[in-house]
Amino acid sequence: MENDDRRLGAWGEEIAVKYLLGHGYKILDRNWRDGHKELDVVTRLGDLTIFVEVKLRRELSLGGEIGALRHDQIKTLRQAILSYSFKHRIDLEKTRLDLLIVSPDKNKKTANIKRFSGLY
Repeated sequence: MENDDRRLGAWGEEIAVKYLLGHGYKILDRNWRDGHKELDVVTRLGDLTIFVEVKLRRELSLGGEIGALRHDQIKTLRQAILSYSFKHRIDLEKTRLDLLIVSPDKNKKTANIKRFSGLY
């Protein structure tokens, strides 16, 4: 079951990256780690560095995305963003955290995507 979840998660991230590329984002990093902190996708759009957290949901339900990120996850993401920005000399004033929720169809051939911009 765990391998299936990992495969599905990797598939979701791949769908998210294709979505981002299709919307003009440049991919800078994927699955960047610093200790226990991880950033799913780091992108560039214009002069903004955008950190994208990808969440896979088996179905998109009204309001279901609200609980996609817990408070402790947001705290860890903020720490990762600070670390990445420091190591890559990125101006924090020109950064943003976005959330992409990927929901696959039953055959996992396509997906619905919801994007939430500027969480941080």
